[in-house]
Amino acid sequence: MPAQAAIYRQCLDQAVQAAACLIASCVDDAVTALLEQEKQGLTAARRQEVSDAWRELLKHRAAWVERYPRELRLALDAPPEKPAATTPPRRLTIDSMTLVADDQVNQEIAAARLSEQLQVVVAQPLAELDGLMSSLLGLPAVRAEANPVRPVVFARVLQATMGDATGRPGLTALWIRHMAPTMGRELDQLYRLLVEQLTQADVHAAGYRVLPLRQHPGAAATARHAGTPAPAPRAEIRAKPGSAWADLGSSAMGDELIQNFLFGGSDQAGAPLAPAFYARVSNELARLEALPVDELPVPDPADTLRYARTPSVDRPLRPVSTQTTLNSGVWGEYGASRERALVRTRLKRQARNADQVLGLEVVRKLVNQVAQDPRLLAPVREAVVALEPALLRLAMVDPRFFGDEQHPGRRLVERVADRSLTFNDEFSAEFSAFAGSVAASFNGLNALADHEVENSDRFQSALAALEASWTAQDQAEAARRQAVLDAVRFAEQRQAQADQIAWELGQRGDLEGVPTIVQDFLYGPWSLVMAHARLVDGGRQIDPGAHGSLVTDLVWSVKRQATLREPARLIEMLPGLLLRLRSGLGALGQAPQETEAFFQALEQLHRPVLRLRAKKRREDSDFSPLEPQPDTDKECPAPAPRQQPRSGHSPWMGRRELDVAGFQDTLPTDHGDLEPLHDVAPPTQAHPADVDVDVNAVIAGLREGCWVDLYSRRHWLRAKLVWASNKGTLFMFVSRGGQPHSMTRRSCERLLRDRQLRPVEMHGAVSHAIELLAHAQPEALAA
Repeated sequence: MPAQAAIYRQCLDQAVQAAACLIASCVDDAVTALLEQEKQGLTAARRQEVSDAWRELLKHRAAWVERYPRELRLALDAPPEKPAATTPPRRLTIDSMTLVADDQVNQEIAAARLSEQLQVVVAQPLAELDGLMSSLLGLPAVRAEANPVRPVVFARVLQATMGDATGRPGLTALWIRHMAPTMGRELDQLYRLLVEQLTQADVHAAGYRVLPLRQHPGAAATARHAGTPAPAPRAEIRAKPGSAWADLGSSAMGDELIQNFLFGGSDQAGAPLAPAFYARVSNELARLEALPVDELPVPDPADTLRYARTPSVDRPLRPVSTQTTLNSGVWGEYGASRERALVRTRLKRQARNADQVLGLEVVRKLVNQVAQDPRLLAPVREAVVALEPALLRLAMVDPRFFGDEQHPGRRLVERVADRSLTFNDEFSAEFSAFAGSVAASFNGLNALADHEVENSDRFQSALAALEASWTAQDQAEAARRQAVLDAVRFAEQRQAQADQIAWELGQRGDLEGVPTIVQDFLYGPWSLVMAHARLVDGGRQIDPGAHGSLVTDLVWSVKRQATLREPARLIEMLPGLLLRLRSGLGALGQAPQETEAFFQALEQLHRPVLRLRAKKRREDSDFSPLEPQPDTDKECPAPAPRQQPRSGHSPWMGRRELDVAGFQDTLPTDHGDLEPLHDVAPPTQAHPADVDVDVNAVIAGLREGCWVDLYSRRHWLRAKLVWASNKGTLFMFVSRGGQPHSMTRRSCERLLRDRQLRPVEMHGAVSHAIELLAHAQPEALAA
């Protein structure tokens, strides 16, 4: 297909074009990080190593910027690697071991770690890109290893580009470690761009499909020789010889059978069932009917209280499965596992073909798998288990419904599970309301008789009702969230414009000789005042508020020789100048104490002219002169050469803006750290292995829409990242009720190190359960 080939080639060209910028950014950021590390308290030898590292990086930068795209082009154009032939592992002996230098080992470890870190950072866009690239290649299902622009390729090319540039592999490992965050960020942007372009080109992604794990021919013999049981045989649906009956008695559920049934099917799946199958089902039904009704044990109040008081993120996982007895006060008769098993077995007796039996088995196994998802709160997992009777009845009329992502039955379970991930405390009032609405909906579906479940309409209605209630809640939160987002985005835009204004002011020739404190004021607060006025004005005036014209007067007023020659001019302009300065800062929202040092310095700079005027007044009056004032000129800020402005790393925000945005840490206003945690037990201390987490890699992986558990104001909250500044220095999370929680990068790093901010893995509960189930050990079909 020429069109697809052209699009495929464009993707590769796009990757090569981005490679030069990618390697340049990696080198620049690594140099910056190494320079910062060099300033820290290191040993002399370590400091020398770090110094050599950044100097060597700068030395090779130009060559790598030219070489890396060329090497990447060769890697992308190379034919795909063929899978290595499977050979039995050789026995490891001392003679077979090769001595490898420690530096080389460290280099290989660093390169492997880079590939793993990149995979984590770009997981979301890469998954989409894998599907689209597989489709371009004409593959029937997603094959991630066929994607030519996968992270491991970039990592290998980086290592090849560096080669033995210094003859010191230890430096290469150090470079790779400091380049990882930047490469992850650049690849994430590249993958998102490619996904967007392919989507606009109407390329449809290939579907994911878990392939069966086939047994190696020698595996059974090896297992017998070792005295261990051989793996179960590959599952299949087979007809009895000489008949059209499907014999499910010895079949196994797992791997290929589940995938084929859910997403393809078998020619014999519609075959009728053997009489022996019904005999086994009748025996199982008789056994279940003879069992007493199981009841939930009375919980110990002390244990319940202790469990509720444990921090939500540290509570032990309550086991839930299809065999669990649930609270009958919430789930009625289907709280008993016996009653749910009776529904399942009676439906099997009503089954007329293998399709229906397999559908019932898939429901049982998927419900059981979702019930063990550790991300879901126990009441949510119990709700999925309680819904099993309704799902079983649906499987009788639509056996493969779990294989259809858009089927109302599957979407109902998926959406409830997905919505529940916004909660992390089953004892909160908000979660109780959510769980109550879910229980009412599920109980209504369970109350339907077999003949009432003729299609998925009832499930669609139940899902629509829940979605409507959630939408009403979300709309109220969205309005508040949007107001906060508008405020922080305005601050970011204001800071960007202030940086541009500061750069323009830095080109003025009259700043030579102006004291540093005045130049800093112009580059900082006053540039913000001018930027704020322009944004509020909306571009209707060139210099709204005349804040720009005031700069000339201010600069002249602090030059002593000029003002002593024209004291009357300064005396005349000074009241208005000070009034306009304070008025502009007030409109910005800056607190007076933030610029108090500047106004004190300004008073010192104007004092010679003011004393000259006072002396003249005393000479012209009839009163006796006052005692001479002490000479304070030595306290006056000294003239300084023209300084270069520094761009703001974080948007400046006033105290009111900080409060609205939910900042709990300092910004440029230096109001203080997070409040100390008095009279409350701190979160459980992290395991030493957890503390050694790669904070930079975690932060690089934060994307809008991801979820975290956040310890804030003495409570653990589930919060969503809704905004991050372009420079990655500010982050805003929002918890239930639309409550914002904003923080600087420094705060985010500290919270991650202290395990007070923990990213939460987010993926579809049902799709994940299907994948786990397909890889699980095959299990004999239950009667």
